[in-house]
Amino acid sequence: MTGPFFPSVDSTTLKLRDQHLPDRLSSASLTETIQDTVGSMAVGVLPATVTYNDTLGTLSVGSASGPVGAQCRIYRNTTQTITAGSIQGVTLNTAGANDDTQYFSTDLAAGKITVLQAGSYLVSWAIRFSAATSGERYSSISVNGTANTRFESGGTRADLHTVTGSAPLRLATNDFVNLCAFVSGASVDVQGSNSFHTWMALVRLGA
Repeated sequence: MTGPFFPSVDSTTLKLRDQHLPDRLSSASLTETIQDTVGSMAVGVLPATVTYNDTLGTLSVGSASGPVGAQCRIYRNTTQTITAGSIQGVTLNTAGANDDTQYFSTDLAAGKITVLQAGSYLVSWAIRFSAATSGERYSSISVNGTANTRFESGGTRADLHTVTGSAPLRLATNDFVNLCAFVSGASVDVQGSNSFHTWMALVRLGA
């Protein structure tokens, strides 16, 4: 996979000098030996397959399963009122990008993304809140209907503003993710007139 956020790591071969390796190198110790090197090339990419050719002295490092970087994005296309005092789901009712249906499905009526294969994922999101005279604004996500405790706070703001967040997730097959909001003081509208106002995206990091 290549792109602005993730370097290409699917077919990397490292030449290893004999003096840098022990006489007998187990799979586990080999993985440990090259951990820092591989990590520097594959930032954010979780376990990769490792193949060592003793005769040629080469090490092949590849993605553990499937294309790293498969993604899905949904967003809100109209306003939604968030009632003060309780965590509420934001219904993301429009498909943005679903690059790989092998890994994702969407339910726009429920505003959720479901992962079709277990693995490590990065979820990112944004909520654009309307102006209000008082109260605090928070954004978060829920997994399988349970609100995540990692809230991103917009603080107490009277003006229109956007609260963003991101988090790595380890998800099982058929786990689903929703966007959530919390406000205090008085009810506030979430803006949805633009695809970049209120949205959520999942990117697959690896198996």
